[in-house]
Amino acid sequence: MRFLLGAGEASSVAPATSIVADLFGPRLRPIALGILTSANSLGTLLMFPLLGQISADHGWRAAFVAAGIPGVVVALLLFFTVRDPRRSAQSGQTPMPLTEAAGFFCVRRRS
Repeated sequence: MRFLLGAGEASSVAPATSIVADLFGPRLRPIALGILTSANSLGTLLMFPLLGQISADHGWRAAFVAAGIPGVVVALLLFFTVRDPRRSAQSGQTPMPLTEAAGFFCVRRRS
C-alpha cells in the first residue's frame, strides 16, 4: 500500500507543479502553487463532515462513492475542455532528452 501511495503521489504532485509553472509567470507562480498545495487540505476540511453524515446514514461504501464523484466529474470536465499547456522556456533551460538524462544518472561521477 505504501508503494501504491507513493506511485500515486509521484504521478500527480510533480506533473501538477510542472503544469502550474508553465501556466503562470514568476509573479503569480507562488500564489498558484499555494492554491494547488492547499486544495487537498481544504477539500478534506470541507468534505469530512458531509462524508461522515453520509457514512452514518448510508454506510461507508456510499461515503466512498460520494467522495469519488466530484473527482470523476472534474476529471471528465478537464479532459474534455482543457488542453495540455505548451512547455515554456521561462527557466531559460532547454529540455534534456530522456537518453541523456538517463545517462547522467547512470554514469558514475568522480569527486
